[in-house]
Parts: sequence; structure tokens; C-alpha cells
Amino acid sequence: MDTPPAAEWPVPDTGINPFVHYRKLLWSWHRAMAAGWSDAAFVAVIHDIDSAIARTCGTGFRVTPFIEGISPADDTLPVLLSAKVETGNVAGSHKARHLMGLVLHMLVDDVPDSTRLAISSCGNAALAAATVAGAVGRPIDVFIPPWADDIVVDGLGALGATIHVCERTEGQAGDPCMARFQAAVASGSFPFSVQASESHWVLDGGRTIGWELADQIADAAVEVDDLMVQVGGGALLASCAIGLIEAVQLGRLA
Repeated sequence: MDTPPAAEWPVPDTGINPFVHYRKLLWSWHRAMAAGWSDAAFVAVIHDIDSAIARTCGTGFRVTPFIEGISPADDTLPVLLSAKVETGNVAGSHKARHLMGLVLHMLVDDVPDSTRLAISSCGNAALAAATVAGAVGRPIDVFIPPWADDIVVDGLGALGATIHVCERTEGQAGDPCMARFQAAVASGSFPFSVQASESHWVLDGGRTIGWELADQIADAAVEVDDLMVQVGGGALLASCAIGLIEAVQLGRLA
């Protein structure tokens, strides 16, 4: 994902919500401005969604912690570790960052309220999708395997998601959940997935984590030799890498 041509690194006091603070780096903000929105209207939308999310799960989007000076378990290693902790994020993981970014593009594109959202997931991504979808009043179909954790299934039900348990049919190849998800999208549902292969705009919101990390590294004046990112489908890694590269390009990191 390229950087918007007129992107600006924020000044320090533009708000505690990362989508407000870093908005002039977001493609959704630049697309909204091009579509005739005001900056105030964009910020108001973020605050409205954030308030609805907080009413559901107890927290809105906030900068997540950066913990410095952690000693490795093997005390013979001459290194100190730092960690960015995402477990206190909306819905308990980084996934909602991707989906908040995606929903802002949906609003810019004026996707009809009646359009159903769809995701194939059985864990954090599904919970994040149902949380964000509920905050904007959108119906969502979640396609899960029969072995999905009861805690996740109960959470999805509490969030108002329509749950589809996807059994494998005889002779079926591939992931039954993904097959049902793709069929729903082909029938008109919006792909509300954290996978960039389904919607590249998920990287837009995910980049907020990379920008936060860049600010935290710069403020702590720590020297970073290596960056390790836990990878599933790759959207978090791509988002962090893009955000850090942009921090260098825009002069925040050397």
C-alpha cells in the first residue's frame, strides 16, 4: 500500500484515539476529503463509532502499551527486549484495527446500511468483526467451523452476529468456511475480513499500529536491531512494516 501523497505525520496533541491522531496518514481520510467531507465530520464519525464500541466491550481504540527493557528467559543472551502489547485492544486483539479502517472506507463509499457483512473466522477476527459491525449497526454473517470454541460462539451470539456452522461436504476441497464466505460475497455481501487478499483497505487501519510503534520507539530513544511480528495471514506484519517505513520516509524515525 502506497502512502497518500499529502500524508502528514501528526503533532503530539491531536488525541488519544489512534484513528483521530493519525487520520491524515489514513487513505480513508484523504478519500473522505476528496469526496467533500470536512475534517470535523470525519473526526465525529470516528468518535461516534468509538463510543458505540466502548459501550459494547468496555474500551474504544487507544494507543497500546510499549514495554521496554524485558530480560529474555535465557539470561545468557546479551539483549533486552521491548514488546508492543495488543491484548488490551478492542475485542482483545489487533484485528479490530484492520476492521475499523475498513469500515471508514465503507462509510466514505456510502455502502448501503442494508448490505450484509461477511467474515470467515473462528476466533479473534470474528469477535472483532462482530464488535465493529454492531457499533455501526450493520448485519454480519460469520462462517465458522463446527469445532469453534464455545466462548467465541457465545461471544458472537451476544454481539448479534448471524452464525453459520460450515460442515465439510463429501468430496469438498479447501476450507468450507471460506467457500461459504466467498459465496456470500459473490451474492452481494461485503467482505468484512482481516485478510488483505479480500479487501486491501484492511491494511489502512492496521498501519496505525506501525505508526504508534514508530512514535514509541522514537520517544523512548531505543535502538532496535530486529523486529519480530507474530504472523497469521500476514496483514499485521504488512501493516506494521508499511507504518514503520512511512515513519522513516516522513522523518519520524531515522
